[in-house]
Amino acid sequence: MTSNAIRGWRAWRLGVFEPSGGDAPEVFLRSCVHDAYWTPREAVSSRCVEHVRPSLLCGCGIYAVKTRAAALEWAQTTARAMPMPLVIGEVNLWGRVLQFSSGYRAQHAYPYSLEVLDDVLPRELDPKLVVRQLRDAYVVDVTRVRPRLAA
Repeated sequence: MTSNAIRGWRAWRLGVFEPSGGDAPEVFLRSCVHDAYWTPREAVSSRCVEHVRPSLLCGCGIYAVKTRAAALEWAQTTARAMPMPLVIGEVNLWGRVLQFSSGYRAQHAYPYSLEVLDDVLPRELDPKLVVRQLRDAYVVDVTRVRPRLAA
């Protein structure tokens, strides 16, 4: 990441790996739209068969919105379409970044901070464990948000 990163907000699906042998489930970040895994400690880079960077002529790029409220709305809309737990958070964007009225499309991105929303976690996932695993994996601040504070 470079020092000229732009900070936006986004939503992620919370992927869950359930190891055999009764060990605790492990969580990771996934794109809400694509079947893309956000590898811990590695930047995500935009890919397109036509070009490397996001372009005005194409819809590629890593998407982010400008506000937390917009990220919550994104998460709620996604939750209706895909029954998976969701996380919102701030994301650093760099490289070529296209700015629009409500958000961005970027060449590179990495989470800056994450919020685990208790009200969208399935009962079998312990919120404290999810917070710890995301913090340890992505090396970012992770906050647990109870339902009354989420909106």
